[in-house]
Amino acid sequence: MSDRSQYGAAGLNSALRAALLYWAMGSAWRLAALFVLLAGAAHGAAADEVVLRNGERIRGEVAAMAGGKLVMRTDYAGEGGALELALVDIAYLNPEPWQSGVGVAYDGRVTLSAAYTRGNVEDERINSDGELTARARRYRYAFSAKIDRRSDPALGTATAWRAGTNYDRFLAADRFVYARGSLEHDRAKDIDRRAAAGFGYGAELLATARASLTVRGGLDYVAVDRFSAANERYPALGWGVKAASSPWFHEHEGFWNLEESDAVTLRSKTGLRVPLLEGLGASAQLNLDWERRPAAGRKSTDATLLLGVDYAW
Repeated sequence: MSDRSQYGAAGLNSALRAALLYWAMGSAWRLAALFVLLAGAAHGAAADEVVLRNGERIRGEVAAMAGGKLVMRTDYAGEGGALELALVDIAYLNPEPWQSGVGVAYDGRVTLSAAYTRGNVEDERINSDGELTARARRYRYAFSAKIDRRSDPALGTATAWRAGTNYDRFLAADRFVYARGSLEHDRAKDIDRRAAAGFGYGAELLATARASLTVRGGLDYVAVDRFSAANERYPALGWGVKAASSPWFHEHEGFWNLEESDAVTLRSKTGLRVPLLEGLGASAQLNLDWERRPAAGRKSTDATLLLGVDYAW
C-alpha cells in the first residue's frame, strides 16, 4: 500500500516561494520561477483515502493502525466519528493516481547551481535546471529545461539552453510507448539550434519509493543548424536511461546517426542529492556531453561540475 498522499507532497510554503521567486527574477534563473509557479498551482493538501478490495472508497483521517485494523475518523462514521477497517480488506491507503485510476499526480524539481567547466570553454557559470512530471494510470508527460549563464574571457557573457518534453502512453503497468522532442542552443558547441524528435518503446524495470530504473529506445530525427560548420539532418537510433537510488541519480540520452555510424551524441547527468529540510537539499552533479564527431575546432567532451541547492515537490 502506498503511504503517500493521493496528490503528492504539499506545495511550497509562501515564504520559501517568495524567496525563490525574488532570487530567480533578479537573475538569469527565470526558469526557476516558472517551475515554482507550476508547483504552487499543481499541489495542495489532501485528506487520507482508503480504497477497499471491493472498490469502495473512504475518505477521512487515519487515526491509528494496530492489531490488523485501521481506524479512520470520518464525518459519516456514526457515534464517535471513527470507523474500523480490517487491513486484509484494504487494497490501497492513499493510492497514487496510477494505482487508483483517479486524478493526476504532479512532482518536480528545481536546481540552482554554480559551475566550473572544462571542454570547449573553461569558464564560470550559473546553472538553473528543472523538471515537471504529471502521472496518471494510462499516461505520463514531462517537461524539462536547463539554462546556463556563462562568463568567459574569450566569448563574453552568453546563455546556453536546452528544453525537452516527453509523453509516455502505458500499455501495461510497467511498459509504455513514447514520443519525445528536444531543442538546444549552445554557441560554444557551434550549435545555433539542435532539434530532435522521435518515438519508441520503454519499460520501468524498477519502481519503488527509494529506487527506480526506466529505459527506452526508438527512432529519432535530428536537425542541427550550426553557426560555422555545415548543417546536419539525419535519422538516428535514440535511447534513454533514468535511474535513481537515493541519494544517487543518473540520467542520459543518446543519438546514433543511422547514415554515418561513427557519429554518436550523448548527454548525461549524474550526481547526489542530500536532503536538508523538507523538500530542500544540497546537490552535487556532473553533466557530461559527448559528441564523437564535434564541429571543427570543438572538443568532443564537455564536463560541467555543479554544486548547488535543490528543491523537490
